[in-house]
Formats: sequence, C-alpha cells, structure tokens
Amino acid sequence: MATQKDLERALTVLYAQGHCTVRAATVAAHLWPDQRYHNTRGQVFPLAAGVAARMLNRSKSVVQIEPRLWRVIAEYLHTD
Repeated sequence: MATQKDLERALTVLYAQGHCTVRAATVAAHLWPDQRYHNTRGQVFPLAAGVAARMLNRSKSVVQIEPRLWRVIAEYLHTD
C-alpha cells in the first residue's frame, strides 16, 4: 500500500531523472514495480494507474495540465 509520502518520493525521483510532466501509469510503475499488467481478458495496461491518478489529484506537488497528464512543481516537492 503506497502513501502520499511514497508518491512524493516517486515524484522526486522522476523529477531528478528529468521528468517535468508525468502520467499516472509512469507513477504507478514507480510505486508498484511488480504490478499486474493484464486484466482477466488479457488486455495489457497498468491496473494501478487509476489509483495513482487519484493520488496525484490529491497531491500539492503536481498540477493537472490536461487529462491524464500532470506537471511536477519542484518547489513543493519534499526532500527527506
């Protein structure tokens, strides 16, 4: 189970790698690297992207600039 702190850490890593904008599937891949990619019908997509999108909507470190795309606000990223 990932928390908002885990999301902040993932966003910090992504921003350090040069990602200024992120999609929920990218964040989900960092939060849950061993996630399932196939549903029961065999369709391939990250099943945790919806959860990551809801977490991104609650975060103050990002702003949604278009549907399914968020911009990272570096000034609000917390570093431990």
